[in-house]
Amino acid sequence: MDEKMDVLPGYTLGAIVRQGESAVVYRGTSADGRRVIVKLLRSQEPSPRELAELRHAFDFGRELDSPAAVRTLSLEASGSRFALVFEDGGGRFLDELVGAPMEFGRALNLAVGIAEALTHLHGHGVIHKDVCPENLVVDVERGHVQLTDFALAARGGSEPASLLPMPRQLVGRLPYLSPEQTGRMDRPLDARTDLYSAGVVLYQLLTGQLPFQAEDPLGWIHSHLARTPRPLVELQPQLPAVVSDLVMRLLAKAPEDRYPTAQGLLVDLLNCRQQWTSNQRIEPFALGASDALGQLRTPQLLPLREAELEQLRAAFERVVAVKLPELVLVMGEGGVGKSSLVNQLRSTVLDRGGLFLTGKFDQQQEAPYAAFVRAFQPLFRQLATEDAPQKARWQERLDEALGASGQLIADLIPELLQVTGRLPEVAPLAPVEAQSRFLQVFRQLLEALTGEHPVTLFLDDLQWADEASLRLLQHLASHPA
Repeated sequence: MDEKMDVLPGYTLGAIVRQGESAVVYRGTSADGRRVIVKLLRSQEPSPRELAELRHAFDFGRELDSPAAVRTLSLEASGSRFALVFEDGGGRFLDELVGAPMEFGRALNLAVGIAEALTHLHGHGVIHKDVCPENLVVDVERGHVQLTDFALAARGGSEPASLLPMPRQLVGRLPYLSPEQTGRMDRPLDARTDLYSAGVVLYQLLTGQLPFQAEDPLGWIHSHLARTPRPLVELQPQLPAVVSDLVMRLLAKAPEDRYPTAQGLLVDLLNCRQQWTSNQRIEPFALGASDALGQLRTPQLLPLREAELEQLRAAFERVVAVKLPELVLVMGEGGVGKSSLVNQLRSTVLDRGGLFLTGKFDQQQEAPYAAFVRAFQPLFRQLATEDAPQKARWQERLDEALGASGQLIADLIPELLQVTGRLPEVAPLAPVEAQSRFLQVFRQLLEALTGEHPVTLFLDDLQWADEASLRLLQHLASHPA
């Protein structure tokens, strides 16, 4: 016990709740006697990604005032050890309870609790992105459920899929990952990713097993994208058919085939619980009658144009084969699905180990090169959170490619400095020479990225592009390197 106290002064760390690859979770007490849950990073030299996720979880948890979230108390640093401290309200982590099929009434109570928690969370505009038994704290008797660990959480209606090749960039627990969260569906993430993950949890509670089994990340990706789980009633024939159908609806591959909101799910689960409490049976009823509650306002998906998509794939494959740049223009009236078509190329690019970068021009131009800035900002942020050896390789590659002119890119896209660190100042030149130098160094940036990864740069709404951006685009497309 003394050794544990030395690890994190001010806290007595007691029982270990869980030991993960990167962190150990303890129950304990603070110096003032408050019961706490402590997530302690294992490494004394945590990676930038581990530190970024810990800080993100702390900031998010402190800002989020919701009964659906375990209260975040503090972010602690002691020497080279880092920990996140939560309030311990006495509930149990759900992963302590999974294994055999749970008694149906208790499982139904928890299902209602999970739906209530997600309804609260999504009502705050928050997507958790890591709904799994390890992050659910439950009171089984009352059916009360709270979410914890917001390391991957995001605000807003949706967020784009990853820019980088999979599976190295997968975030979230693999058995609970929604198809769109694998990065292979060319779909932004919205709150329905949490509903899929909740479906996996409910499947596990009611049947005692996961919908899929896999040996490695690619196996999990394939399962979530292509395999159909066995209906719950095949594994547990005594389950009410409507509950089996409800969980299978949550596990639909396409987000639009699931419940559109946690609130609609909650209404159906409350109906199930009311019937079960009254009659110890649940008569079939039409699922989704309350789907319009809190309905997500998402654009209607346009039919996939397979011939045009094949043209884009063919262009990408030519670039990979001959290593020469190509410029492809996708034209059409507004609203016909040009952006949706191009985004369908993402999975092809990622499957070949490529980078897919997206920027958008705006009719109200803020500054030159705006779409290029938007395309590269998230890439540099992701590279900055790579593990130390990988980040060092990227830093070396970028330093070598950009030479003494890297600050020109950092002046435009400051996120570059998160990867390279401080760069030397650049000597001023006359306007014509300065423009030529900038075009060259931006080309060198792309050459550094394409050393190992073919790059697809999607510039949307090109009709609003500024003159400087068009010059840069022409320069990049006309230089073989």
